[in-house]
Amino acid sequence: MERGTKARLARVVQMTPSHIGDILNGKHRPSPATAAKLEAATGIDRLAWLYPDDFRNELIEEARARK
Repeated sequence: MERGTKARLARVVQMTPSHIGDILNGKHRPSPATAAKLEAATGIDRLAWLYPDDFRNELIEEARARK
């Protein structure tokens, strides 16, 4: 994720950048309501936010690859 993108996404879905980072890094899973907001903001299906091990989510894959 490009520099600053996490902060912009956090503003759109009304979350803190650190919470977005925790979701991207697999430390937390979003609620169904938050997954719907993330879907609207990114175009990535809410199921990919809720179940990243079962559905492809390029943003989570990118964050995992950087670890």
